[in-house]
Amino acid sequence: MRPNDLENRKLLEHFIEELINMKSATTIAKVIPQKGAYMEVADRVLVGNVKPSNRKGYYEDFENGCARLYYTGAKFPSTIALHNLHFFVPCFKEKGIRDVYEIEKIRTIKGSEAKQLEGIDEQKDDIRLAFELKFCRRLSTDFQMIKTEGMIAYSFIDTTFDELERLTIKYIEE
Repeated sequence: MRPNDLENRKLLEHFIEELINMKSATTIAKVIPQKGAYMEVADRVLVGNVKPSNRKGYYEDFENGCARLYYTGAKFPSTIALHNLHFFVPCFKEKGIRDVYEIEKIRTIKGSEAKQLEGIDEQKDDIRLAFELKFCRRLSTDFQMIKTEGMIAYSFIDTTFDELERLTIKYIEE
């Protein structure tokens, strides 16, 4: 900056004003971390499709807001950073989303354990991710449909609560 340089001063003021008014998650997303720096984005949310299962009460527990376990299919996207996930929101294809669960633990299980089926050939028994959950809160009193075009592998959305709010159909139509 040089004295009496009004043009560059206005550019700098505008830039600083944008930084102040921007939400922290948006600012962090635009920053390139220094080499060796670790940056954690809080409130990462995994939205996952919930489908009927052989596991007794699995689907119904999510409908009633009392589920303790969510397991993935045989293919889980490698682009999702598991260590950044803090919350899980179940998505029902015909209803949408409503509840928020805290992710307490992530572990691997075999497909036979997930489906609670015995006698599966060991060589064909695939590995799945299991999320141990604890009910946290409701996003709304009733289910809300969300835009699912951005789902990874037609099953998952890795997002934040702010972005999730923008995905709800109600929000889009207003």
